[in-house]
Amino acid sequence: MPLKFPRPPVTCTKAARSALELLRAKPTRSISETTGARKVVSRRKAGAAQPNLSAGRRVYLLDRGGITPGAGLRKAKAVGWRFAAGESSGSPSPHVHAIAIAERAGRHAFNHIDKGRLEQETTHTLEAIAKLREVRLESYEVCLLRIPSIRHIDALWLKNKRRTSNLVVPISSSSTELIAGHPYSVRDFLRIIRELASRQSFNNRPRLT
Repeated sequence: MPLKFPRPPVTCTKAARSALELLRAKPTRSISETTGARKVVSRRKAGAAQPNLSAGRRVYLLDRGGITPGAGLRKAKAVGWRFAAGESSGSPSPHVHAIAIAERAGRHAFNHIDKGRLEQETTHTLEAIAKLREVRLESYEVCLLRIPSIRHIDALWLKNKRRTSNLVVPISSSSTELIAGHPYSVRDFLRIIRELASRQSFNNRPRLT
């Protein structure tokens, strides 16, 4: 079965589309000089590929308290949504940005545009796991799970629509114990990050992006 994406609230989608328009309208600057004055002309580059908006992914944040025995992913807090903004044409490997929408007290607001590698890696991971037999046999809803205080772990959280076993697929991490693109059961995933959190090298500094 194909991977499913939860439907964002209308206010969330509107905020993402407004941010997309700003991204599309990013000008190129052409400078000309007349009678000693400089005139700046903003225009779009002719023929440039314009980014399109992907389906939204709900973002969950799990702090250190959520990995203690007896807690787990039910302690993960929904903090917003991410939308991929990728080019519709152009280079064979177009760059993908992410539009991050924050969720506070039921309200949604544009937070930032992430121009790092996370969204590109997320896209590649989604394409790879969609081909896995264990994923194709079930129906999963795709969410993003972020654990910034433990080795900057970012993962796909696949919620089983039949309410059986969920899967967690690491996207990126500074830890060698977690294999990027490998589907873990929630139990195995939590066991590994509990071990990471217990070490002296535990890093509790928050991630900025």
